[in-house]
Amino acid sequence: MSAEAMGETAAARYLDNHLGVLLAGPVAAECLSSADHTQRERCSLHESAHAVASWRVGRVIDAVVISSEGGGLTTFAPRGGEPSRPVRTPRETMYGPRGVPSDARQAVAIAWLLRPHSRKAARELLRVRRHESRLRVNSDAHLIRAVAARLLEVGALSGSEVENVIEETLRAQWRRRLEKINGIQNQTIAPAQAAWPACAGGPRGNRRTPNG
Repeated sequence: MSAEAMGETAAARYLDNHLGVLLAGPVAAECLSSADHTQRERCSLHESAHAVASWRVGRVIDAVVISSEGGGLTTFAPRGGEPSRPVRTPRETMYGPRGVPSDARQAVAIAWLLRPHSRKAARELLRVRRHESRLRVNSDAHLIRAVAARLLEVGALSGSEVENVIEETLRAQWRRRLEKINGIQNQTIAPAQAAWPACAGGPRGNRRTPNG
């Protein structure tokens, strides 16, 4: 736990989890996008990383939205409750200069709340959390890309739709793993079977005769 300065409280844990959720977006945009991606594609990776990171820590997602101009927004349900209103998508609500504060500014503010007595400690917390976010984004890249691909198709996903994409992607991953395992087992068993004579009595030297 990273919130010693605030004590081992539920609020501190919540803020620390939210710090990781915030950092996942820009980290994914940096690590998973390329020069060939459009702004909208980079934004879909950014917002999808927020969504996957939220799912990992048990946050209830309200919706994930991207605009045709390349803006985006991830919203969450109230703590302990269901979404209280539908998500609206006018340009002014999108992630950007006229929208909510940037992820970086929010992350700095949370780090200062968690380390209120030392800016050096707050900066160190940010450094550690960024490193952890990079590791998580890389390990969850297949989930982030799957959500991003669906988000590019439809423009907006509810929390349940995000979870469905994640679950479908995980099921497909497990099916591929099982198929690979079965393929390896079949390759191992077939040569072993071929090495034995195909007779009901087993190896020729051990066959019993009626008078034996």
